[in-house]
Amino acid sequence: MARDTVRYRETKLRLATLFAAVAMLSACSTIEPGGNPQIPQVVYDEEFFYCQVLPNVLLAQSCGSGDPAQDTAGGCHATATSFKLVPVSAPPTCSGNQHTGDLPAGATDNYTAAQAEMTQDPESTPLLTHPTRKTSHPRQIFDERSPEADIIRQWAQRSSR
Repeated sequence: MARDTVRYRETKLRLATLFAAVAMLSACSTIEPGGNPQIPQVVYDEEFFYCQVLPNVLLAQSCGSGDPAQDTAGGCHATATSFKLVPVSAPPTCSGNQHTGDLPAGATDNYTAAQAEMTQDPESTPLLTHPTRKTSHPRQIFDERSPEADIIRQWAQRSSR
């Protein structure tokens, strides 16, 4: 009889353990991770780039070719850095902030390259901090209170998410 009591308790303990394990397993479920998270791409106003940034900053300051009077090696952003600019023969024709007609060769490549140098914070965008020498750059291209700096700030604020 003592033996039956021990066997009864062992069986009861095994069943309780089995039920506890089943209960715990049934309480667990698979977490559905959902789709791949997407970080919205920031796109800067292409028309503003073609009609303001390209002609009044990048071309006016010879950012691609360099200024022969100050850059003895020449090339600047056409050859010397990871921020590559393609030579553009003439600025796009614009009416206000809308380009008219065909874009000159290289303009879209320069838009893509310049957009990669932008952030939504106008004061920390590399397209502004490098030529104003707020961060590393061989020389100051324009002052942070210049019309060129203001154009870059305006472009930083003209983005879509």
